[in-house]
Amino acid sequence: MSNIIKITPMSFRNINTELFYEVARLSLGIIGIIVDYLPKCMLPELLYFLPIRRVVASAILSDVNITEAQRRHKKDIARGLGYSRCKCTSISIKPKSLKRGSKRWNILPEVIHLGDIFAFELTYKTFPEVLYMVSKIDAYFYGYDTFDPKIDANYLKNSGVKFDSLFLYEFMHVKELPTVITSLKLIGTTLDSYVIDGLKKLSLELSGDENTTKEYSFPSSLEDLTIKGYKLTRITLPPNLRRLYISTFLKSVDFVSEEMPHLEYLLLSLPDVKNLEDTGICAPNLKTQEIHNHLR
Repeated sequence: MSNIIKITPMSFRNINTELFYEVARLSLGIIGIIVDYLPKCMLPELLYFLPIRRVVASAILSDVNITEAQRRHKKDIARGLGYSRCKCTSISIKPKSLKRGSKRWNILPEVIHLGDIFAFELTYKTFPEVLYMVSKIDAYFYGYDTFDPKIDANYLKNSGVKFDSLFLYEFMHVKELPTVITSLKLIGTTLDSYVIDGLKKLSLELSGDENTTKEYSFPSSLEDLTIKGYKLTRITLPPNLRRLYISTFLKSVDFVSEEMPHLEYLLLSLPDVKNLEDTGICAPNLKTQEIHNHLR
């Protein structure tokens, strides 16, 4: 009877890298499956094993978090911890290392994560082509990390780089965004217009001082909308919404919408709304409905 080996993610947390002298004898397909279960921070060590080096390099470069300073979890044999602290979903890598590895192995990332504007700028200077050839870029930019949020917002726009998802925190007012394909989240950041063609998901969180827009319109492509603010007076809801969450302390909000047959999840937190009929929203296929009536 053949032995059956059950592989789970935790199986490899405390594993010794010498095991991979034996793993290298397996087929490349099986090696790839095993490598996918390993703690991400362990992978660079496995590049020393020549027979599996390309499989490991592909796993490292497929999903990367570009940083100015690489920080990885390390093994701790003395305390028997191995890589148990590593819960990373991508490898942290500097732009120069990413360029060197991509050129050496002829492998481009499928996903790039950018955690600050400086990482973007450094990548744009060091390895710009990767930003235009990668399938997906997720970016999280914070205004307090920049010298001038307005200048950096223009820099992002003028670069021509397309972001799958983009998060801007405390960028004040932005006249033009870079191209955002799927998801946009803004905190402490306002736009001239929220009609962004093709956008699927939008989240706005605004305080009283920042929120100068009182009337909101959105693209028909939008499926998921969250608004948390103070000065909402009129909202034109797109017809294809599947999820809607709106919270404001303003007592009168005018909802403008057609029948919304795709809306399944509705969460409202408004001072003057007690039931769905008060909003004028017609959503015959709701699965979840929460309406909270609060007062100042």
